[in-house]
Amino acid sequence: MQREGFWDKRLSLVNWLRGQVAAARLIRSWGSLAGWLYRARAAVMAASLKVALVLKSVKSVAVRFCPFEASAQSAREFLESISAKKIRSTNMNCAVTVDVRHDQSEPQVDILFVDGDRFLIKPANVSSKEMLLALSAKCAAKDSQTKESAKK
Repeated sequence: MQREGFWDKRLSLVNWLRGQVAAARLIRSWGSLAGWLYRARAAVMAASLKVALVLKSVKSVAVRFCPFEASAQSAREFLESISAKKIRSTNMNCAVTVDVRHDQSEPQVDILFVDGDRFLIKPANVSSKEMLLALSAKCAAKDSQTKESAKK
């Protein structure tokens, strides 16, 4: 009789461990799935905006926002778009920094160009697409200025 109780306990322990291993595998697969979904969303978002952004003339991009403010959504979307592999590969020396604050401050995107010019965007009332289009226009103007000065 005593041996049967031992085997029952051991069998329940083995089943419990199998459940833990299965749960760990599920969590691991969900983690990789969530990462894949995040990367896919960033690629789709950048493709849906159809902005040909070349960061060749950009030295650094600093995004500052309070995550608990509703106005920070466009700043987060801009950060997600600018962090896409396709856009980041246009200038690997461009430093993208994020400053997450909890002081209820309004979001801010500060872009520093190679020639020292600064472009400040307040994304509270601007969509991420509008910010990307403005940055794309600025970058195109800077690139054309550099090409013209190189010709002279």
